[in-house]
This record gives sequence, C-alpha cells and structure tokens, in this order.
Amino acid sequence: MTTHLREGLLAMTEPAESTATAAPEEPKPSAPDHALHSPAAIGLAALIGTPLAGGLLLSANDEALGRSARGTRLLVACCLVSAGMAVMWMFFREQMPWMVVPPVSGALLYALAFLLHGTAYQEHVKAGGATRSWGAALGAGGMVLAMLGGGAHLFGTIVFSSASGNVMIKPQQLVYYDEGALRPDALKVGGFLARTPYPGDPAPFFNGDHPSDVKVLKPKGRWTVQFVLRQGAWEDAKTRAGYEQLAALMRDELFPGQPLDLHLTDAEWNARYRHTVK
Repeated sequence: MTTHLREGLLAMTEPAESTATAAPEEPKPSAPDHALHSPAAIGLAALIGTPLAGGLLLSANDEALGRSARGTRLLVACCLVSAGMAVMWMFFREQMPWMVVPPVSGALLYALAFLLHGTAYQEHVKAGGATRSWGAALGAGGMVLAMLGGGAHLFGTIVFSSASGNVMIKPQQLVYYDEGALRPDALKVGGFLARTPYPGDPAPFFNGDHPSDVKVLKPKGRWTVQFVLRQGAWEDAKTRAGYEQLAALMRDELFPGQPLDLHLTDAEWNARYRHTVK
C-alpha cells in the first residue's frame, strides 16, 4: 500500500512528457517579383524628355501593378501633351519661355506619380521589391527627346520645305521666309530684330524708324538674310557698315558657327549689296 502511494506521488510530481508537436513556422512572404520606378525617377524622365518620357514609366508601373488599362490611358494623355508641346515649339518658340517648361514638366509628373503610385511604391520597397535604376529614367528621357526633336524636324521639312510666306512682327514690319527657311526661322529673326538695336540707335531695329521688310532664306542649307532699302541707300558706306554689324550680331546669336549672307536689296528683292559674315 505504501509502495503504491509513493509511486503515485512521484508520478504526479514528475513533468509529463509533452505529446503535442510544435507548430511549423509560417513561411516568410516572398518579395514581389516585379520592379517599380520611383516617383523621383519618373519626374527626372519628364524633366529630360517631356511628359511622354514620364508617361512611359508611369505606364510601366501600372502594368507591373496590374493596372494596365489605367497605364495605357496615362500614356496616351502624356503623348498628346508632348505632341502639343512639340507643335508649339515649332511655331511659337520665340514667344514662349521654354526654359521653364522642363522643370515644370518634371515637377508635375513627379507629383502625379507620387499621387498614383506613392503608397504602392513604399509598400513595394518595404516588402523587399526591386526598384528600377536611375539609368532607365535617363534612357527614357533621352530617347523621347531625340524622337520628338527628330520628328519635329522631319515634319517641318516635309510640310514647309517648299512653303513661303511672311510673319508680322510689328505693324509695317514683316519678315518673309522662302527657299528652305521656315516660319519658325522668320519668327526667330523677327524676334532678334525686335529686341536688338540698329548700330548707333538706342531703340531696337523694329521700332518704326526702319520700315524695312526682311526675308530669310536657306538655299542649299546656307543662311541668307535680305533687307529691302530705299533706292540707292545700299550705296552709302555708313549704311552698309551698320547692316554688316547687325548681321554679325545676328549670326553670333542665331546661327553660331555658320556663315550668314547679308543682302541689301531693292523693292524687288534684287541684291544690290552682298556681304558674308563668317
């Protein structure tokens, strides 16, 4: 009896062997299998290559996040905006403050990317997901910039190569274009004459005191600017010297490194005096 009691007490005090098996550890979630562009990289691409470059990266992010339809809409919208910018540059580049366009484009696309992808991008990084390199943003920006520049040049060559016409800079101040020169070239020359004084004068050339029509030509790729003078004015040495100085300033600002032919003409555009700024 005593022996049985002692064995029962020992059994109660000894730790029981656990029959439960340890629960298996849950596997850690794997990192996302896709890479994303950061909002900053998207802004950089737009800074270099207009909103179209940023739109390409936005679309790539949406594709990776399973939102391909929205990505396509964003890409189309950015493409239309960039095409509009290219057309405006062709026709109004002298009238618009183009230096502010790249930073504004970059800031807007950065803000859009942060709004649409900011939270998803942060969660992606926290989960160990990969990010696209800055080189991809630089490459996209450079590619789009080259594509738009080449396309604008080709468009201008096809549409305007045989065109001629004129633009009015100020009342009674016309700049004509012909023989390979385009309307943007006439605007560029007109803008120069509207802000640059005639040598010896305090006011710009196009200030009403020089009612001279101007023509811009580019025969065989060589720039030529013609000024219509009153009968016989091209014979005056002082007048010649003044226009030569004006042409030299124009060449340095508008056509650096290229020769510029200056023609002083009669009312029929017949060159009466020729000078080349080299």
